[in-house]
Amino acid sequence: MKSTRILAFALAGLGLGAGAQAQTASNEWEFELTPYLWAAGMDGTMAVGPKEASVSVGFQDLLKSLDFGFMGRFEARNDRWSLATDLVYTNLGKDAQLQTDAGADVGSVVLDTKMLVVEATAGYRLGGSPVEAVAGARIYSVKADVQADRLGELASGSGGWVDPIVGLRLRKWVGGDKWLIALRGDVGGFGVGSDFAWALSAGLGYRVNRTLTLSAGYRAWNFDREGEREITKLDMTMAGFGLGMAIQF
Repeated sequence: MKSTRILAFALAGLGLGAGAQAQTASNEWEFELTPYLWAAGMDGTMAVGPKEASVSVGFQDLLKSLDFGFMGRFEARNDRWSLATDLVYTNLGKDAQLQTDAGADVGSVVLDTKMLVVEATAGYRLGGSPVEAVAGARIYSVKADVQADRLGELASGSGGWVDPIVGLRLRKWVGGDKWLIALRGDVGGFGVGSDFAWALSAGLGYRVNRTLTLSAGYRAWNFDREGEREITKLDMTMAGFGLGMAIQF
């Protein structure tokens, strides 16, 4: 996997959404809803049928490359337990480098990628610590088209898979419960879906009032998969800084 160079700005993201309630024992459910926008870049390689293309999207390319994106997160908490779901959809079209036969000239190439990722997890806080054990799954659906200006569509395909994931999450309030430190790391795939996948995030939240928390942080996300259907290879990294807003009720 080549070195990554991706920047992304998000309105609340995985690991950046910060609950406004301090960790206290309670039998009542607390809910958090976080719609957010992520101008996501990506860096990696995708093979659609016999055609393999590599793409790298830097900060300067984000707005002109992203055709559409939608993200949202919902979390429910009750004492030690938490249930969460996170949805990410991006439609990204970007100039790509295409591996071709020696001497072949196909002109400029565009890789158009539509990706939907749905994550569902359950968490359990360990003892009296601010650390949670997290387990669940990420469901991926990807559609890709490789277009060349001289030849038109070179390849088109779609695919989907499910990755089991396990990890740890830390949420600790400091400064009189005004500031929240949020860290999370998980690994997954294990050959069930992706060969291997990982995600890391670090965020700092500030509680404005009982229902609103603002946050900033960084997230990196990678998955590496080889399949037997239309999309035969997908080795991709997404990463960057984020700004978030979470609403609790």
